[in-house]
Amino acid sequence: MNFARSFKLPKTASFIDIGGGDSKHVDNLLDEGFENISVLDISSNVIERTKKRLGGKAYMVRNFARGKAINYNYRNR
Repeated sequence: MNFARSFKLPKTASFIDIGGGDSKHVDNLLDEGFENISVLDISSNVIERTKKRLGGKAYMVRNFARGKAINYNYRNR
């Protein structure tokens, strides 16, 4: 989070957590108040675990996507 904070980005800045299913980056971004967050992971099981872990905060994630980073359409998210 220090890296993201160092840029002093607006809370509306877009973030994508690639391979982020089991990481806590999405949790930290939400806790910091960021609004445009997507989580991309190749495993649908991991994405479901992340949604469950986030609980009531899961609705705040703009997009949960299953797939490979190389195939993800970054422009339309």
